[in-house]
Amino acid sequence: SVNEGDGSLIVSVEVLDGQLGRDVVVRLNTADGTATGDDYQSVDVQLTFGPSTTQQNVEINTTRDILVEDDEVFSAMLSLDAPIPNLSLNPSIATITILDDDSVVISFDSSVYNVNEGDGSVSLVISITSGTLQRSVEVQLAEVDGTALAGSDYVSTPGVFIFTPN
Repeated sequence: SVNEGDGSLIVSVEVLDGQLGRDVVVRLNTADGTATGDDYQSVDVQLTFGPSTTQQNVEINTTRDILVEDDEVFSAMLSLDAPIPNLSLNPSIATITILDDDSVVISFDSSVYNVNEGDGSVSLVISITSGTLQRSVEVQLAEVDGTALAGSDYVSTPGVFIFTPN
């Protein structure tokens, strides 16, 4: 896995058992899962392994955004142009998870609201003060008594606010 904000990850491909007697070309390419081209830069490269080359690294760039979203996945796949006797690619598919590192702050516009007793109501403003939503979020509002008591000093009106993506 990689944190979205890291910018990239290194995928290491290596010869684990045996020794190659000749050059072998292995293709590494990526395939979308829930992560798409907006989330990472696709890769399609050929890696040449030989008697003295047992490891190659490929950098895959991830895209930093400000969307609060689920963690997303894509695959890195290994393949050969043609089968080679006694050579296997195992595992040939790796699943990579991009961990979302964004957050949204939903808050009151003020930490204190004052209302005259005879005014009848007060308007509370709740807004997104940081971040961007990619999916709807439900926020529940509930009052808590202080020196004013529900039923005698105010009418309790709990509510649900739904914030939707911009």
